[in-house]
Amino acid sequence: MGETQKRGGTRPTPEEVSAVRAKAGRSVRPENRAFARDRDLAARASAASQISRRLRMMANP
Repeated sequence: MGETQKRGGTRPTPEEVSAVRAKAGRSVRPENRAFARDRDLAARASAASQISRRLRMMANP
């Protein structure tokens, strides 16, 4: 938890990347792999925007 805060939550560690790639290779057909990656990136971006919005609301009551 603390390490993702330090990193800013943008770039995953190489271990995370390889784990995600292995999981995608098992469960997703090759033509869907890029779509799955884009969906993962979109989910991560929306989560980051929600967090920043919540922080802004806490900063300005």
